[in-house]
Amino acid sequence: MSAAHSECPDIQAIPIEQALSRLGESISEVEAREVAARENCECKKGMFALAATRRQLFGGAGLVAAVGMTSILPRATEAKAPPGAVEYSVPEDPTKEQGRLMGDDGGYGSRSQFENEVRWFNPTRTASFTPLQTGYGIITPSGLHYERHHAGIPNIDPTKHRLIIHGMVDRPMKYSLADLRRFPTISRTYFMECSGTTGRELMKATEPTVQRSHGLVSTSEWTGVPLSTLLKPPCVSAR
Repeated sequence: MSAAHSECPDIQAIPIEQALSRLGESISEVEAREVAARENCECKKGMFALAATRRQLFGGAGLVAAVGMTSILPRATEAKAPPGAVEYSVPEDPTKEQGRLMGDDGGYGSRSQFENEVRWFNPTRTASFTPLQTGYGIITPSGLHYERHHAGIPNIDPTKHRLIIHGMVDRPMKYSLADLRRFPTISRTYFMECSGTTGRELMKATEPTVQRSHGLVSTSEWTGVPLSTLLKPPCVSAR
């Protein structure tokens, strides 16, 4: 293959790139700054002390739109059923009786009534810890993935959520979640670890289980749009 031929763009990729470049809504830098100004409030102080800088973010391969980890759990029919499960009668010999019909869970599904692992919450109820001591396999069930909230759990209408890329770009852009879902995605399996894990045991071991000492660690499969893909239409500024 000649050098000239190797430098030519993929013919099939050109229409895709052109279609993707039409997604989203172009906005002015003034509009972008107005949105950014509304995001700056006193409530953020101390919330993201270890957050990456813009330069560190551009240097890595981040996932912008991670999709998943949403649980809608049915209500248990009896109190003895563990959270997220429905209590069903257990026959003496299930091989000799007809099983139940589908649909009792509302169509989403629930976990087995024999699985009783739950997350442990800290006294302020701002962090939940994964039961690592009973985990099996690599992927953490979404209902057991650890959480850490500095300002409570937000309830965001996905139809109103917008991602705005502005600043060191030639053309600021605004994307809805519907826009993001039209981009090509990738899936990766990553573990996440809160910087506060094991923090309660800095001086000596005090917690009774590995869940409470190291439970701010979980592993999930994440699917989303690479940041590098979203930066192509606006183009990172050379300034």
